[in-house]
Amino acid sequence: MSQLLVYLPLLRPGNVDAKSRYLAVVPRVLSHSTETGAQLEEARQLHSYSLIHPAFTPEDKRLIHKSLKNSVPTYSLRRQCEQMYLIARCQA
Repeated sequence: MSQLLVYLPLLRPGNVDAKSRYLAVVPRVLSHSTETGAQLEEARQLHSYSLIHPAFTPEDKRLIHKSLKNSVPTYSLRRQCEQMYLIARCQA
């Protein structure tokens, strides 16, 4: 996950191939983290980066958020993720 946190901000909006790879990996990594309780702070950061990244369309961001929302086991973390999603939607 640490490599995703380092490299995701470097993704260029026009790089469709790399974006599709991130869209395949990020939801799985977020789901795994929340289901196992491992690296939750990093998962929050990755989720935040994904929601504000200009390479991702609003639909991409909904898919990332939905995958995380469905796997979040605790109310407080789910609430934080929903708040981050709403903030990102307002900024888009």
